Amino acid sequence: MTAALIIEPRDRTETRRLVAVQREPDVIALAREGDAQALAELFDTTVTQVYGYAFDATHKAREAERITDAVVQRLPRVLRRQRWESKEALQSQLMSIARAEVGVYNRRQLRAESRRELRAWTRHLVLAASAMATIVYAGVLAL
Repeated sequence: MTAALIIEPRDRTETRRLVAVQREPDVIALAREGDAQALAELFDTTVTQVYGYAFDATHKAREAERITDAVVQRLPRVLRRQRWESKEALQSQLMSIARAEVGVYNRRQLRAESRRELRAWTRHLVLAASAMATIVYAGVLAL
């Protein structure tokens, strides 16, 4: 004999939350099939979380928007790749994608900073070499 758990909602908010939890697999299945409204619902639940993380990590609105856009573009592919049971599992995967995109951004920033430092050191060495050549030339003229 199997006992069924019956949950009675206490108020409207709890009712909406219970309906949403019961609907999650349906929304995910509809989104997987390409339903625009279901995709929009999934988008709305994850975009602010992804954008907030990206902005906190980069401190730049443009980069946060680029990262969020990259994650949203991958949403249909992520939906098709695996059978998601809940929005939380899907959001976790999307946040992993956002973390990877932030890593790409950080590596790109480090490379750009390294190139700037290399150019500065090259200028410094050229100036030092020029100063040494001037000193040597002045010493030769003094002889």
